[in-house]
Order: sequence, then structure tokens, then C-alpha cells
Amino acid sequence: MSEAVGQGWTVADMPWQIGRRALITGANSGIGYYAALELARKAPMCCWPPGTRRRARRRWHGCTPRFMRPARRWCLLDLASLGSVRACAEAELARGGPLDLLINNAGVYAPKKRQQTADGFELQFGTNVLGHFALTGLLLPALERAAASQLQRPRVVTLASIAHKRGS
Repeated sequence: MSEAVGQGWTVADMPWQIGRRALITGANSGIGYYAALELARKAPMCCWPPGTRRRARRRWHGCTPRFMRPARRWCLLDLASLGSVRACAEAELARGGPLDLLINNAGVYAPKKRQQTADGFELQFGTNVLGHFALTGLLLPALERAAASQLQRPRVVTLASIAHKRGS
């Protein structure tokens, strides 16, 4: 492919997301925050690490006009704990609705010393890979509901860094 994927596309090209539901991990900062902000301007929902929701909400309210603020639900999620992942997924599934978009964005990068998740996995791998893998698998019923109820397919977007390019 000679053209860059998405070349020429801007946020202004994003269609309205009214009636669609999205779940974004790590929506308190970085790419997740801006993805959530732009989707919020067009409609959905986010997952926040414990202790960060209030700060992100204050920033959002300053950037999003009141009449455009969608109904948002917050799900506290610690991807380093499979129990937390399961609880968040169960809460989402209990709503009974479809999930149109899952953005697996949250992550940790290069902790200074070796750390483990609550389940005994190396922290970076457990959080960035296993936590999102488990979340996606547990949310499949909601994604399947979205597929059955609409013409547009649900999407799962998993982000990763380019740090792998430094390796050999």
C-alpha cells in the first residue's frame, strides 16, 4: 500500500456516534483522553484507573460544550488485576446493551524495577497484554449484540507503542 492509512482524515470527518456505545481504557490522559474527548463530542463512555476520574472530568467539562456532553458512565478498571477486569466487564454486561467500540489504550511502560500484577504476572505484560486480552474476551457478548443490532460492525482497537522498534 503506497498511501498512509487514514491520510487526509481528520476528527471533523468522524460521523456522529449518537446511539452508539464506546468503552475506552486509559481515558484519563494521552491518546485515550483525546480519543474519549472527541468521541464525547460526538457521543459514548470511558474506563478510568482509580483516582484519575475527577481530574479528567474537569478537563473535559472545560473542552466540551454543555449541550454536547453525552451521558457518561464511569467504570473503575485496574488492568493489572484480572479481578478488576472481570468486575468492570460484568458491570458493562449487566447493562445489557450492545458495545459498538472498545479502545484498549491504557498501559504501563518500563517500570524502574520488576513489579508483578495482582495475579503474579510481570506488570507491563500483565497490564498491557493480558488485561486487555481478558477485557476484550469478557466483553465479546456485548460486541456481538452490537453486531446483531446494526449495519455497522463493532470495532476493537488495541493501541501499542513503537518501543518495539528499539529491540533487536
